[in-house]
Amino acid sequence: MAPPIELSYIGLKHAHVSFVIVSYLLFVFRGALAVRGAYQTTRFWNLLIHGVDTMLLLCGVSLAIWLSLNPWVTPWLMVKLIALVLYVLLAALLVRRGRTRTIRLAAYVVAQLIFLYMVLVAISHNPLVFI
Repeated sequence: MAPPIELSYIGLKHAHVSFVIVSYLLFVFRGALAVRGAYQTTRFWNLLIHGVDTMLLLCGVSLAIWLSLNPWVTPWLMVKLIALVLYVLLAALLVRRGRTRTIRLAAYVVAQLIFLYMVLVAISHNPLVFI
């Protein structure tokens, strides 16, 4: 017998939030090393980071499908996806492309601010969360 729909949704939402937390902690750790110029990528780190981020994305897409959310007509979700793209680009600048410590530090700080914005938008369902 299948679990009640509410329990499945709650489990999926908790999995999504858990992957958000793990992904962020990995970013903070990796970012701190990158700012210092001490980050060395390995196969293990790549598999772990990409695995966690893939599961995070799959849970997020599953939640959107479950709740029938369309980013084209749900402003908070569209803004969150745009912020996610910016976050990923800044993370790439931080760990791969940032030539100087200043650039890496700026990417690290701005990426964390964007992450905070994404979390607040997700909680409030309001793209203008600071207003």
